[in-house]
Parts: sequence; structure tokens; C-alpha cells
Amino acid sequence: MKKIVEFSDRNTVIEEAANWILKLESGDGLNSKDKAKLCAWLDQSPAHREHFERLAKVWGDANILTELAVPLRRSQYQARTVFGVSWVAMAASLLLVIGLFGFYMFNGALDTQANGVIATKVGSQKTIDLADGSTLKLNTNSKVRIDYSKDFRDIYLLSGEAYFSVAKNKNRPFRVYAGKGRIHAIGTAFGVYLKGDKVDVAVSEGRVGVASVSQPIDVKPSQVSNALQSATKSLGMLRAGEVGSIVSQLDENSKSVHKLEKLEEITVSDVAKRVSWTKGVLIFAGESLEDVVQEISRYTDVSIEFSTPEIKNIRIGGNFPVGETEAMFSSLETNFGLQITRLDSDRVVIHGGKSFN
Repeated sequence: MKKIVEFSDRNTVIEEAANWILKLESGDGLNSKDKAKLCAWLDQSPAHREHFERLAKVWGDANILTELAVPLRRSQYQARTVFGVSWVAMAASLLLVIGLFGFYMFNGALDTQANGVIATKVGSQKTIDLADGSTLKLNTNSKVRIDYSKDFRDIYLLSGEAYFSVAKNKNRPFRVYAGKGRIHAIGTAFGVYLKGDKVDVAVSEGRVGVASVSQPIDVKPSQVSNALQSATKSLGMLRAGEVGSIVSQLDENSKSVHKLEKLEEITVSDVAKRVSWTKGVLIFAGESLEDVVQEISRYTDVSIEFSTPEIKNIRIGGNFPVGETEAMFSSLETNFGLQITRLDSDRVVIHGGKSFN
């Protein structure tokens, strides 16, 4: 089982790493005793070495008076310094360490702290405020894995449906993997629905790049990165107000290939309807009763059946509160002349009623 480091422990480690770098930046550098202590501190935990390396790298990229050269190998820690550094320069160096510490804490370490799997039960939803300022809304009976790193913001939709409002960061792309598809966005809002082998994408704001991947996404994070990226093929672009599906087809050689199918003549209201669940309501405008029941069934454990196949094609329009199954049954009886028979607590049959007999 992967060990989880608490925030307070992470905070302490990064502060200690910053203090070691500050000591290395002093005019006297480290004596042999301090070098031994630094080596011992680095050997205590891989996390010590990781945070020290990252802070040292950021320090090395800054244009400061002192050049840091600390090979991360035992008994080879040395610092080359510029002699004659004034107290003003040292104060500036101290402020830079504090600044780097704060920047790293809130733009690196905290990003990865929330990594892991999040799921919802049937009939429930969750809204997650991500560390980078993005927002993730998870629909009923859905599951995602968050895998943020210093280079990418990756989320894997393992099942169900999610909606993403993405904070802009051109240096760290935001990518959603679902089934055999990848949706790449920067500063946008879009919904992704994993329906068996098909992936539906609805874009509310901005635009997203859509690609296919040949590797399955429900694997351990350590097994994903390189193989997954090398097997990515661009399928096209979706812009605000567009809806598309990533589907699998057979080519002339009977080989499975993926393509992006865009819905033609889609309206802004159609896109809003696709993601209306994020507002707590399901909107239907002429869908078949079969499709309506299929959507409503995602929010309940009640089995909904039809007395005859013909009534499946009845066209339904209206707004239904998310998860309010009884409200839907009442509306079907009152507004559409249907009859509801409750066989038991978790089984319901829809009849056509007198007007359909």
C-alpha cells in the first residue's frame, strides 16, 4: 500500500531542504560535520532527496550571486561560493529561499497531495476544488483518478461522467483520459461521459484537443506515462458549443481504429442540456421514453421496466431534478398519461395507460 505523507510532514521536509540550501549559500559553506549531517538527512527518506533536488534546481535557475553545485551522491556534497558577499546580498538570498519555499509549496507539493481515486455512489455527486484552481464535478456512480505532476495535470475517468472547469496554465497541460480517448484542454470547461467503448465530450467554453490512445487507462500510474504518450494519435478539435464522440471502427483491414464523430447542427442549448446535471437538473426535449429511463436509472438502484415495447418510443420533454426518481414517475403519470406499478421497493413497471391501449 502506498504511503501517504501528511501535509504537515511535507511542509517540514521542504522547510528543512530550504534551510540546507541557505546554509550552502553562506560565505563559509558547509564544514565536514555539516556535510555529514546533510548526507544523513538526504538518506533518511526519498522525499528528502526529492524536495532538495527540486529546490536546488529552482535555485540554480535563478540569477543569483552564488552558484550552487551539490552533486546528490554521498560524500560529494560541495558548494562553490563567491567570496565577499555582503549582508544585503545574503538578506536577498534569504528572501529568495523563502519565496521559493512558498512558491513550491503552493504550486508543486500541494498539487500532488490530492492525488488518488475519488468515486461517487449511485444517486450522489461530488464537486472537488483541485489545487491548481480547476474544478472537477463528478456525476452519479462515477470514478476518477487524479495524477498531478510538475509537468502535467492528468485525470483518468475510470467510469461514469465528469465535468471540468480548467484553470489556465500553459506550462502544465490539463489532460483527461477516458476509455481509449484523451481530451487535452487549457483554460476551458467541458464534460466527459464514458459509455462503454464510446466517450462523449461536450465543450461549454474554450476548446479541447481530442486524441486516441491504444493503452488501457485503468492501470497503475507508474505503468501509464511513457507507453501511453507514445501511443497517442490526434483525432481533431472540439470548440465551445460542440459535442463529439470518440468511437471505435474497423478499417479495410478489419483493424480497430478510433475516430471523432461530431454532432452536426448542435445548439448552445443542446450543449447546456448535456451538462445540465452539474446544475442539479436533467433536461429532456423530445427524447424517447427509453432514453429518458436509461438516463434516470443512473441515479437510482430501482429497476425500471416497460410493460410493452411500444411505449419505449413515446417522446418525453421536461426538466427533472437529479436523483428525484419519484418526481419523474409522478410527472409521467400526470403529464404523459402513463401508469406506474410498483412491484416492490426496488422494481417498477411503466404501463401505457388508457390512451395507449
